[in-house]
Amino acid sequence: MLKCYLFFCLFSLMSLVGLTQDYAEIRITEKLEQQQLTEVLQLLGEKYNLKFAYDNSTLSDQEINLSLTNEKLNNALTKILEGTGLEFTVLQSTIIIKAKASGEIESMSPTRFNFPLNGLIIDKQTGESLPNSIIKIEGVLYGTVSNTDGYFTLLNVPSDTCTIVFSYLGYKTLRLKLDPFSETQNLQIELISAPEMLNEVMILDQAFRTVKSGNEPGQVALNPTQLSSLPSLGELDLLKTLQLLPGISGTNESSAGLFVRGGTPDQNLILFDGFTIYYLDHFFGIFSAFNANAVKDLQLYKTAFPAKYGERVSSVVDITGKSGNMNKPSFGMGLNLLSANFTLEVPIKNKVSFLLAARRSYTDVVQSPLYNSLFDNISGENEKVELPIGGSRRFINKEIDPNFYYFDINGKITYKPSEKDILSFSYYQGRDKLKTNYNVGEILDPDISFGFDYSENDASEWGTEGFSLRWGRQWNKKFYSNINLGKSEYISEFERNRNLRVYLDEESQITNTTFTEENDVKDFMLRWDNEWNFHPNSKLEFGLLFNENDILYKVTSTDFELANLSDKGKQKSIYFQNTSRLFKKLSLSLGLRINDFSLTEQYYFQPRGSLTYNIGKNISLKAGAGKYYQFINRVISESLFSSSRDFWVLTDGENFPVISGNHFLAGFAYETSDFLFDIEAYWKSTDGLLENLRLTEPFFEIPGPTEAFFTGDGVARGIDFFLQKKTGKHTGWIGYSLARVDHNFPQLNNGNDFPALHDQRHELKIVNMYGIKKWDFSLTWVYGSGRPYTSPSAIYDLNLLGGAQKPFLYVGVKNNTRLPDYHRLDFSATYNYNIGKVGKGQVGLALINLYDRDNIKFRQIQGISLGDNSPDGQRLIVADVKLLGFTPNVFLNFKF
Repeated sequence: MLKCYLFFCLFSLMSLVGLTQDYAEIRITEKLEQQQLTEVLQLLGEKYNLKFAYDNSTLSDQEINLSLTNEKLNNALTKILEGTGLEFTVLQSTIIIKAKASGEIESMSPTRFNFPLNGLIIDKQTGESLPNSIIKIEGVLYGTVSNTDGYFTLLNVPSDTCTIVFSYLGYKTLRLKLDPFSETQNLQIELISAPEMLNEVMILDQAFRTVKSGNEPGQVALNPTQLSSLPSLGELDLLKTLQLLPGISGTNESSAGLFVRGGTPDQNLILFDGFTIYYLDHFFGIFSAFNANAVKDLQLYKTAFPAKYGERVSSVVDITGKSGNMNKPSFGMGLNLLSANFTLEVPIKNKVSFLLAARRSYTDVVQSPLYNSLFDNISGENEKVELPIGGSRRFINKEIDPNFYYFDINGKITYKPSEKDILSFSYYQGRDKLKTNYNVGEILDPDISFGFDYSENDASEWGTEGFSLRWGRQWNKKFYSNINLGKSEYISEFERNRNLRVYLDEESQITNTTFTEENDVKDFMLRWDNEWNFHPNSKLEFGLLFNENDILYKVTSTDFELANLSDKGKQKSIYFQNTSRLFKKLSLSLGLRINDFSLTEQYYFQPRGSLTYNIGKNISLKAGAGKYYQFINRVISESLFSSSRDFWVLTDGENFPVISGNHFLAGFAYETSDFLFDIEAYWKSTDGLLENLRLTEPFFEIPGPTEAFFTGDGVARGIDFFLQKKTGKHTGWIGYSLARVDHNFPQLNNGNDFPALHDQRHELKIVNMYGIKKWDFSLTWVYGSGRPYTSPSAIYDLNLLGGAQKPFLYVGVKNNTRLPDYHRLDFSATYNYNIGKVGKGQVGLALINLYDRDNIKFRQIQGISLGDNSPDGQRLIVADVKLLGFTPNVFLNFKF
């Protein structure tokens, strides 16, 4: 392990070592005819292994016509740049191209003052609009953000000689220098994405960051395309990447669900193109349900989110799907040891774009060593189990025959009938299907042919299907509207058939039982969102939402119905949020959301607010607060004998209380062009928590829900630290969280507080990304202190009628013990290459848990020793269900 830590430290310091190359001996022989200067630099970079750096805006567009024969590099570059107004210099191993110094400084007197500037921001390569782009006036602290469709309005531009700065996460920053003749209305701003830049060229003025703090306190933006080099078991996993940020649990590797600042996954609002996603996992949480190839933008609100969002009490993940290439058709494919994927983008007459992205595992056809490792991690390996019972030794041969696969599909059609309108239809479906056959045989006495055969056949299916139909319109430079109609449905179906045959010689007795569990969540929504820039220093957002949920939860065992919960609830909401800039340095946002819920027949008022104060150019203070309500609840059913099961129910204010939360946030940020240091402290209270406990269920009984529902509340508080290096060959971040989550249920633990199951006091994450020529290397390390669990305090023998005895577990203090600390080191190497002039490709290797750490998922009671011949008396047989050990994966991607 020590060697792995040393390797990790050395990798983190690689950026401090500059590469050197002796260019003096290089000779150039080329015949250049009618070639653009950028093409010439690309040719030289590839053929002669040169590295160039330049600001794209300074390059001349003129053609180069030149013949070079055995020219020294310096002479060749001088001839190439002659007449272009450019010159070069060599810094270490990089050739820097820049504009020649001039003694004249062009100056023009402004003619327009305090005027508006508006337009649309798009991707230059694909023509896709870029939501949440940042637009600022250079030298001024304030600015604005583009809306969902990429439109922006920057009011009160001081003069027509200002420089306007346009930036979007993962794209090259564009600086637009205005002059008295510049157009200021209906601009079309084209930004260049990092993947479209030449692999051999480093842009001096780059802003290709992968993660960025948003404009609101607690907000984070993520760029999917720039994270593909991070270690993963398959394709880029967006939600797993979010788990590398402070404030979000990164040790929960067996679930794609997000534990955000003390909240649980069901308390997060997950939106994809406007409709709600209720389940985020593929393969029991090994992967998330989102295909990164279909995602354009992701905004995360960790705490104190604005009034635009409701119906959850912890956080918001707002995902915008790709619209598809508007300029030319494109096609991509990918393959790894578990699954394959493809993406198709087709434009139609520059007004319509079509995108289709799909993934499917082939684990039901080919079971690779990686799949076997993952499945064994979930279900337990095929093994011979020895259980000491009553002092004797019995041998049970257990075989598991799994059949499993998952798939998801994204489709989107976007139509732009005019410069002001965008219509889109987005569809998503994700499914997991698993069938397992368990066969157990035991010979109790071979001399008399006495024994039993036991088998279980399990079938599970779960997933989400949804769609949205949206119309966005920029009515004028100040007013924008967005109408969204959406529907989604989550299903979870489980069926277990058990067959037991007890035989003695030629006679046998057969018993068959069936256990089924079904959970169905339907969600219908209609929302209307508006943005009105009614004043140069103020923006008003307001809207309406109608939402209907229909939920069914049903459990049966053979001929008995154990549970049947069915309900339908309607919700109407209205919200207002005003954001104003005061005294140039202070930005204040105040909002109110009002909900009317049919099952409780009550109104719920939710005030929200946040502020940001810029002390100087690089330093800002921030704070936020808000009230939140949630009307749907995922109940965790905890058991000592298996992993926790869960199901969704609709709150009714009586049996299932409405969940409410209060958020408070304060922070500090220091940001330069190269680094960001951010600290946020938070306090969150949550009322109406619900648990369904089966801690004392008898061993070997069929696990099913009971009436043991308990309600309580919780408090989460903590502080998150985030240090990010944004530019250069070596980028990445360090995140640390100090947190505490306590719950209180009056009927549990004698009414005393106890740590929540997801309470984790310390968590440290270090992310390194290093790019050199066509290679991208990544190294991540995650550490978390142990999580709590409930360990039984004692075992008693209950005397039954007839003199028989039955062991009984006594559970004392809830979550009274903690698992060992968690830590894991992951590594990946990616090689990027060009496929002629028409495509790009990637091939790579990922190594998960590099030093093979035995991290524990949960502790499971497998049996009770009666201890007839044991000096220790009765004792528990406890198994540590472990997470992934050392796991390698390879992948191949290409796109045309």
